[in-house]
This record gives sequence, structure tokens and C-alpha cells, in this order.
Amino acid sequence: MKTFSRTIPNQRSRSLSIHRDQRTCGAHALARVYASLGLRADAPAIWRRLAEPDSAGEPRIRTHRLADDALSHGLSAVCLQADRKAPPALNALHAMGWRVVLNHLITPGRPEGHFSAVVRARRDSVTLFDPNHGPNDGPNDGPNHGPSGGSFVRMRRQRLHERWMPSAPSAEVIGGVLVAVRDATSDPSEWRACPACGGDFLLPASIGTSWSGPWSAHWLAAFCPRCDARVEPLSHKPFLPGAAV
Repeated sequence: MKTFSRTIPNQRSRSLSIHRDQRTCGAHALARVYASLGLRADAPAIWRRLAEPDSAGEPRIRTHRLADDALSHGLSAVCLQADRKAPPALNALHAMGWRVVLNHLITPGRPEGHFSAVVRARRDSVTLFDPNHGPNDGPNDGPNHGPSGGSFVRMRRQRLHERWMPSAPSAEVIGGVLVAVRDATSDPSEWRACPACGGDFLLPASIGTSWSGPWSAHWLAAFCPRCDARVEPLSHKPFLPGAAV
């Protein structure tokens, strides 16, 4: 079985050879995940593969496409929506070695979506790699964890939830959406054709998702990596305090 570090290495965003006004945070967050799994971390190539025009004609990456790209690299990947009422899903994923990219508001009160990669998840705080964050770019609840700049930001849970699970969802952030990525050799999974598009749709058993059985209480839905169709669980498993999933 392939082993890998849970540390997400720092690959500076200034290496991206595309226009600086383009919204490339998704490409950088996924590149950071790939680097942590020992894969080539090429943010410009990810951007070229995945960016599509939005309703205003501006190129951006939609969340489910990050999972699709990871699957095309032979990894396990799934796009999920977490339940705000369930115990913290990020801790469980981090403890099992899953890399996580969050879809969240760029800042509370603004509708634009943004992507950050989870570096560390603790009971009271989460450390993110934020592609847009520099050493003086806004508040940081803790010291900079990046080895070469201000790219790593520690947030208290409440601050993170204001962005990741906003009380008023926007067109780009419905709340609680993440992409979980892991080495495929490490995870038993259940594949099935998407009921909407027929594409391969993975539901990893280790995090409490299934095509045929109940799901962990962490999750409200999964999204097809090809077409973004929403799939909801048949039923939920009772959550047991202290259980990982």
C-alpha cells in the first residue's frame, strides 16, 4: 500500500502562468492536494482542464470538477455536502488521511465562491491553505504555518463556518460542500452509474456513504463528478458520539 504524508506542501501561487485576475483558487487548492499525495502539482494545467465559463461568461472551476479530475488521476474522490448539525466532518476526514478542498465564501457578506485546502483540523480550529491569502491579507486567528509566505491560515470553527456554511447561501456557495481526495489503494468504495448522466460515480464506504445502505449522519448529499447531479441518502445511520464517521 502506498503511504503518504498528511502535510500539504507549500507551492507558491506566483508560479501560475495565467492572467492574475482569473479565479484560479480551485486549481491551486487541488494542486496542493496532488503534491501532498506525491503527484505532479501543476495548477496551470488543472486550470486549463477544468475552467469553464460561468453565467457571466467568466472562466471558473465548479466544485464537482475537482473530484472528476482527481478520479482521472486514479485517486478516490467524492464531492459531498456536510450537515451543519452533525459533528465536525472535517476532523473525521483528516484523521483518516483524506485531503479536503472546501468550497466557501471568499468573505462573509460577499456572494463569490472560493476554494481552500484543509491542512489541519482540530476540535476548535482548522488550518487552511488559502491561495489568495498573503501575509497581510486580512485576519488570521493564529501564526502563519506556511514555510514561505502567508498562504496558511488558522481559523476558529465559528469563523470557518461563517464562510463554509453561510446562513444565507449564494449562487456559488450552497453551504457545507467539499471535495475529499485520497489514494485509491487505501479506500474500499462502491461505484455505480450516475442516475442522471450514466458516468462513474464513486461513494467511498470508509466515510459513511453507500449506494445501497444508510449514510453517516455527517452527509446530506453527494454530487456526481461528471454532471453535478445531487444524490441524497436512502437513510442515515445514527451518529454515535466519539465515532469517526
